[in-house]
Amino acid sequence: MKTTSAKTSSVAKTTGLVSLFTFLSRIFGMIRDSAIAAFFGAGIFTDSFYLAFTIPNLLRRFVAEGTLTPAFIPVFTDELKKSEDNAKQTIKATTSLSLILTITLSALGILYAHELTDFFAPGFRNNPEQFELTVNLTRLMLPYIIAISLLAFSGGAQNALGYFALAAGTQVIMNFIIIIGVPTSWFISKESLLNTKPIYVLAIFVTLSSFIALIPNISLLKKLGFPLGFSNPFKSDAVKKIFYLMIPAILAASVYQLMVLFNRMLASMLEQGSITWYYYSDRLVQFPLGVFSVALATAILPKLSKLSTNNNNQEFDKELSIGLSWISYVTIPATFGLSLLSKPIVNSVYGYGLFSDNDSIQTSSCLIAFSVGLWAISAHSLIVRAYFAKKNTFLPSIISICVLITNTTLAIAFMGKPKNISNNSLSSFISFAQKKIEILDLAHVGLALAGSIGSLIGFISLAFLLRTINVRVYWAEFIKNSALSLIAALVMALFLYYTRGISVTPIIKLILLIPSSALIYQASTTLLKSKLAKQSNEFIKSKLYK
Repeated sequence: MKTTSAKTSSVAKTTGLVSLFTFLSRIFGMIRDSAIAAFFGAGIFTDSFYLAFTIPNLLRRFVAEGTLTPAFIPVFTDELKKSEDNAKQTIKATTSLSLILTITLSALGILYAHELTDFFAPGFRNNPEQFELTVNLTRLMLPYIIAISLLAFSGGAQNALGYFALAAGTQVIMNFIIIIGVPTSWFISKESLLNTKPIYVLAIFVTLSSFIALIPNISLLKKLGFPLGFSNPFKSDAVKKIFYLMIPAILAASVYQLMVLFNRMLASMLEQGSITWYYYSDRLVQFPLGVFSVALATAILPKLSKLSTNNNNQEFDKELSIGLSWISYVTIPATFGLSLLSKPIVNSVYGYGLFSDNDSIQTSSCLIAFSVGLWAISAHSLIVRAYFAKKNTFLPSIISICVLITNTTLAIAFMGKPKNISNNSLSSFISFAQKKIEILDLAHVGLALAGSIGSLIGFISLAFLLRTINVRVYWAEFIKNSALSLIAALVMALFLYYTRGISVTPIIKLILLIPSSALIYQASTTLLKSKLAKQSNEFIKSKLYK
């Protein structure tokens, strides 16, 4: 029991550190999104901007944090165990591999931007202005993947070396630069300093932010004695191992982003503003995901990789089981909170300037559908890391294909009749399929709900197959911890249900209800004698009274 307690404390401390910096980056991210919503509203410009930004973000998942980084960490850990020289050579070769992949993809994307837009936004073809706007924005933001891929990979190296803070806080730098870019873009346009649309200037700031944020990360690795460099990646055995793990990992690590991408494609066929509503609600649910769930997955992968390298299977199982219990402890109450407070949350973050009342209603409805899948998305992300740590990326890839098929089917069945149908084959196929399998007419809300169900199916499938990689989750303990979290969350939900109607401004409502509901949840789990409540209480006390 002492060992388990120590492991739980270790996970809590590491996750707490990453969560702190991730929390700051998410706060800045919300300020960024709030500024864009206030200056640009929800319409043709934001729909085009977020659709165009989806393309480099997807490529980022394919060749960076979704595949290269998880594949790099276990291999780098093995090489570091052999010698520091081996580890240094691995970093140099991986740097070269990352640059070759991202520069090639960026160049091809810029060259074929029209074809990319036609594929990813089938609903824009009937609006030439919006189509060309999206093409130009795509070209401006594609170089973003070059710097962001180096950022993701260098962050993985820092994590493997035991440094988590800067990698987690890098997004703060990027978001701060983009925040500056929002009013700057309007000022430049207003003063006629450049003969261009404000949204184009904002796109330039997005790309610029990634290159500026790369500077301190390069400096830290150099200080640690593991500088980025260049060497022939095709002659490196370590890179061959990384590449071998990357290829099947593309689908496994990117399944959620692929679901979001496809759903945004479908949203382009719905009424104007649907992409923006979908994006903003996704960003809000990403807050708890980023602050805790992604932070936990980030913190636990290097630990699992080391345990796997040392063939310490018992500790590996404990670490994974503890991580899944923490997922339930945080995301179950977060699901109730996001659902019951969806309207004041949306109004507090986005309800300014050109963002209308209808925009708020549409975004809050979509947020509820996203929050339903919060636990599943988090648990799926964590369990995929267990497969990566065991250097098995094949099974997650197979499951990812099944999840994508499920999401695609459900999304088409839930979206209702498309409003923007172009003449290309993809748009025609979607329209035909929708008529055949329509179940609900939920528009963009149905797209979010489909993604939530898809993530749940993915988790259940991967959890069932854990035994094939010689991993055992302590399910009895996990179910007990999750049940206690659910009971406490229901108590908290009753409080929110009867108090959410208080007549105060949205921000004041959140200031009053979020801390009080969190205290009720924590008190309830403590009274129920949850081990995780005890650990979190001890962690809080250690920070307050040290």
